[in-house]
Amino acid sequence: MRQAQVTDVSGRHVCVSGKWVTCIGNKMPSVGDLVWTDGRCAYGNEQEGSGSSVVCSARTKGGIPILSGRECYLYQQNQLKDLGPLAHGWASSMTNDRRRVELSHDYLRLDADFDGEGNLVVLEGADLDYNRWEEQFYAPKGSCVRKGDDVLRTYDISPFAYDMYHEIAYHDPTDVNPMPGLLSGIVTFKGQTLGGTVEKDGTFKLMVRLLYDADAPPSIVVPPLELLVEGFGVDYFLFDGTTAEPWCKKRFYRWYTYTLTSEGPIEHVENETWCAENGSLRYPLPGGWYILFDGIGDFDSYIGENCKNCVSHIFAPDGTLALSVPFAPHDVKAVRRIGDRRYLLVIRYKLYRWEDGTLRKLADACYNFRLQEMTNLKAWKGLV
Repeated sequence: MRQAQVTDVSGRHVCVSGKWVTCIGNKMPSVGDLVWTDGRCAYGNEQEGSGSSVVCSARTKGGIPILSGRECYLYQQNQLKDLGPLAHGWASSMTNDRRRVELSHDYLRLDADFDGEGNLVVLEGADLDYNRWEEQFYAPKGSCVRKGDDVLRTYDISPFAYDMYHEIAYHDPTDVNPMPGLLSGIVTFKGQTLGGTVEKDGTFKLMVRLLYDADAPPSIVVPPLELLVEGFGVDYFLFDGTTAEPWCKKRFYRWYTYTLTSEGPIEHVENETWCAENGSLRYPLPGGWYILFDGIGDFDSYIGENCKNCVSHIFAPDGTLALSVPFAPHDVKAVRRIGDRRYLLVIRYKLYRWEDGTLRKLADACYNFRLQEMTNLKAWKGLV
């Protein structure tokens, strides 16, 4: 039997020392309480009548630091307290553990957390650049997991971009030969990682979006010829560095058949949308939380900003459904239980509180990677 501090609560289960155990007794502890545990159960009882108390839990005074733009806040006792602006400049992201705070200006940083030895483990995203003349894709920086200054793992999403490129740019429903006439048109390509979570051991999972849009109206056409004049594609998939799990895929092709007769070109259109089965993909969140979500049959190229009919079902680490929110999975950055049917969430870099089915915005900006309580509040207040 030993004492440990509660770091999360879900129903009758509490997380202590990184492990979920069942709470036994007539007192339900809160985050930050000290409880006795044997590794399987957490024991907590309050005195009733003439009986004696078995365990008295002591509340550790702390709070959840919140970075909102340049303003520093502290979520404590169900209130968001304004501590003032950062004393030195600004930051685009923040992560903390119970003792330390790490600020960053790196826009490619997707997630970060401290390991047990105090080392910062960082997941860096990837923005693909495209050279249309050389037909080359490359990511000039990022695409890795770092521990301190050392690179633990690298990953590459460019092979998926090449596959999309050749599928669209050389698409011909009747001929396996390529049609380079499309390459002289206007081509737009965007390849980026929209979000992701990294674990302390360096394992990770990303949400990746690839968008290809080409328009090539021909100026001079010598019949007979079939020419692809418009090609569009968008792919969303989860990626752990090895395996890709497709979520959504859309393809649109328009091509003309030019004949030797006097009739004008004959237009052909092919339009296809594919989505994964509802609930078949799991998107991880910090702290062992995760999201199950639906495939989307009705979406456009800006699904991340204008997601139609998408609902994310958020599950606690013990597998119980906690809440559902009307956002795409990669919009949700972090979640934390703060009471019975009450949660704090970071969604689209804003801070929300969910309570009994109602989602209320608390701050217009929130750059937290995680919603973790601090006991060493001097480290946070010292930045103001």
